[in-house]
Amino acid sequence: MLGLQFTGTVITMMIGFNAPPANDVLEDTAENQLTNLISFAGLMVLFMLDFHHVILSSIVDSYKVMPLGVGFDPQGVLITLTNALETTFYIMLRLASPFIIYGLLFNVAIGMVNKLAPQMPLYFISLPYLIMGGMFLLYLGIAAMLKLFADGFGPVMQAG
Repeated sequence: MLGLQFTGTVITMMIGFNAPPANDVLEDTAENQLTNLISFAGLMVLFMLDFHHVILSSIVDSYKVMPLGVGFDPQGVLITLTNALETTFYIMLRLASPFIIYGLLFNVAIGMVNKLAPQMPLYFISLPYLIMGGMFLLYLGIAAMLKLFADGFGPVMQAG
């Protein structure tokens, strides 16, 4: 879920939708409304996939892997943590990549046009178009984005 918050933050930065933050769905921090929407949608997808059953069975199975009174293996835990973070980062970067490309291309194009006409405050004129295009891209891609997010849990669901 922190990966989805990361993706939502990247998307809001790249499409220029910097609205005042509101209360977060998952934590006591302030997040953007778009980040809240994406996080809540991802959480609902996990509940629809019955992923909470996988989490509960993983908690029960953790006592088989590491019984009470047995030593702690910090190297194994660190390797597992870094592998999970790497996989999460790649999945979330894949989810946010259309918005990153859109934001970069739009801002480079506006920067070039602004060099041709430096007297006009072109950035302020172009910001509504950046937001409108980003929201349209989100409208077209939110279903595929949530499907890719759910597909990222495929190996976990099959193992459980």
